[in-house]
Amino acid sequence: MVSTHSASTDNKVVSLSRPDLENRIADAFTSELSSAQISSLIQEVDQADRAAKHASEQANETALDPATRPDAVAKARKEMEDADFTRRRMAKAAERLKQLLDEAQKRERNKENRLEFEAARAERDQLVEDLKEYPELLDKLT
Repeated sequence: MVSTHSASTDNKVVSLSRPDLENRIADAFTSELSSAQISSLIQEVDQADRAAKHASEQANETALDPATRPDAVAKARKEMEDADFTRRRMAKAAERLKQLLDEAQKRERNKENRLEFEAARAERDQLVEDLKEYPELLDKLT
């Protein structure tokens, strides 16, 4: 089922293509994304959660309005249930993505530390080579 939810916030329409976002969330757990990419995805998940909350509240108002016809009540109730499910799914996704973010940040720090270590090792090795020449230079000076 391909569904697109729209929510209006501050007179600005936010369109959320759930299948695309949900696929990118799932893909995040099977690929090695950077912490910046994961952070961006978390922001999108938070936005989707807010849009779903807004959609749920609007559908709830419609469903509970005594002036709403029964067929519209059923439709609004379904929309409310779908939006509530999306909220729960986005909350779980945000929780897991934050764990993934921590792992990515650790991985990136480890990589940076390795690079610093290798640079320090290369500098040390060069200093050792330079010091090997020191006795010859000292002999030439004396």
